Amino acid sequence: MKTIDVTLRESVYCLNKINIENALLIIDRLCDLNMDLLEYIEIGYLKSNNDSYLLNYSPSYISEAYDISNGRIKLCVMIHPEDFENHRAWDRKILKKLSLVRICVNEKNIKHTQDIINYFHDIGLKVSLNLTHISKYSFEQCQELASCAADMGADYFYIADSNGNLLPDELKGYIRVIKSNANNMKVGFHAHDNLGMAQVNALTSLEEGADILDTSILGYGKGGGNLRTEFFPLLLIKRNLLSYRSLDFNKLLDLGMFLHKHVSHCQNIEEQFRYAIYGAYDLNYEIAKQLVSLSKKGNTDIMNLTLHYIKECENNLIKQQLIN
Repeated sequence: MKTIDVTLRESVYCLNKINIENALLIIDRLCDLNMDLLEYIEIGYLKSNNDSYLLNYSPSYISEAYDISNGRIKLCVMIHPEDFENHRAWDRKILKKLSLVRICVNEKNIKHTQDIINYFHDIGLKVSLNLTHISKYSFEQCQELASCAADMGADYFYIADSNGNLLPDELKGYIRVIKSNANNMKVGFHAHDNLGMAQVNALTSLEEGADILDTSILGYGKGGGNLRTEFFPLLLIKRNLLSYRSLDFNKLLDLGMFLHKHVSHCQNIEEQFRYAIYGAYDLNYEIAKQLVSLSKKGNTDIMNLTLHYIKECENNLIKQQLIN
């Protein structure tokens, strides 16, 4: 079992983003953990723009990250299929410094990613198809999409609990249908912690046969945050899946303290609670952003607006049930 640290890529969704200087320092600290559990560091999105943070394709940033990692941990990036149209501007020699590219997919675009998979395989990179918002799919749909990914030659098939909505029994069903159609693909799980289930769900996914999981330092990331890089190994020790001798606890603590001091500080308690509500009602990040925007535009308390929205959702559900 392996992990990918996604702190740098997930930080683009946070109010306090991580700049290039701190990103390189974090990469060095992650590599210095010398933790066999950690196979990849996801350094950002493969996206061409002029953002000064980690949204962009930057040859200098990728090269510096590669030099710092120095073979200690492999590097990966994430891409949305629509951003592949810029690939002619990319330097293939730079891309070869990466080891894995993860493509965000859904039921509408997954069958149109074959050219992207072939492109990165031709360079020598492994490819993961990451199915987002898994709680919106049935087991049958997930099974079909996993089979499609296998047919296209993906090396990994990931499911992401983007809304932080899943409970362990539900997750078991998804992992099982994927494993039944995985062929030679490795299966991954990306947890969000809206309902405080990231640790339990991560362990459940492992017990059902997942090969690789995502973590982030302090759980830093979108909405309710992610499975924590510094906490998850402790759970593995508890379950005798990892030896404490393989961990440097002081370095793990230093990693968390570095992010806390230079980037994160204390998280907003009200925001955390709102994302727990979003998780319970399976509401996605886009809805959360729209509610914040409406709150600012109308000078309305965001919590009251959220509760009003939830009430309307429940009313509509009751109406739909009556119709059916």
